[in-house]
Amino acid sequence: MANRSKLQEATFKVVTIENLKRGLVKEMGEFAARRNSVTFSDFVTAFAGRQFNGKKANQFQIRRHMSWMKSHGVLKVAAQAKAAKAGVR
Repeated sequence: MANRSKLQEATFKVVTIENLKRGLVKEMGEFAARRNSVTFSDFVTAFAGRQFNGKKANQFQIRRHMSWMKSHGVLKVAAQAKAAKAGVR
């Protein structure tokens, strides 16, 4: 699998979904909260081809939303989330 980003290879856990309001991002957050830990491929199989706000979701859009969720504190990489709960930084 050439040319895969770290975002596509990592496993994520949900921190909070309180600030997600609508659309694909909200659906992705709720999906991740139900599953406890998710990967990029989980999101792609669940949401690729579904229609949100009049447009079909594709892999590029899903990756962009995952990146946004990670940078805004909705998702954390599983190893970092485990360490944060233990109080280690």
